[in-house]
Amino acid sequence: MAPTESKKRLALAIIDFLGASLKDGTLTADDAESIEIAQSCIADTFKVDPSNEAAVKDAVGGQSLASIYSVYEKLRNKPTGDSAKAGESQKPAAGAPTPESDKLKSEGNGAMARKDYSTAIDLYTQALAIAPSNPIYLSNRAAAYSAAGQHEKAAEDAELATAVDPKYSKAWS
Repeated sequence: MAPTESKKRLALAIIDFLGASLKDGTLTADDAESIEIAQSCIADTFKVDPSNEAAVKDAVGGQSLASIYSVYEKLRNKPTGDSAKAGESQKPAAGAPTPESDKLKSEGNGAMARKDYSTAIDLYTQALAIAPSNPIYLSNRAAAYSAAGQHEKAAEDAELATAVDPKYSKAWS
């Protein structure tokens, strides 16, 4: 059975993550050869081309695999029911905005008003790097993706926003 498009995108995201881990110093130069071999094996096995920048960008949707995983970790550990109410006073909500992330969101809103959707997507992505599970930022980026005709990515962000906050139905508007 051939890999699905979803699995091919995941393979590209993994290859991108490995390369980024070398570049940012997470992995040492001593690991470079092993990482390059791993990247090559993944690319060959899944029949993907990591040198195709558009395909890699499409695979990670303007985010890194590490940031996507951090959202997953926050959602996975999110308390539910009574334990959520008990924990609310102990720590700020996941994805709590900061002055910097709110500034980026406002700039993204300005870009949306100018119909500069790629800039808006970039600014909302930067805000999400600071507050990765903020449903408002996810919803805003979903709107920007939708306006740019990237409806699959819009749906992904809307789903993430409602996963973070099931009561935030505005994510789909």
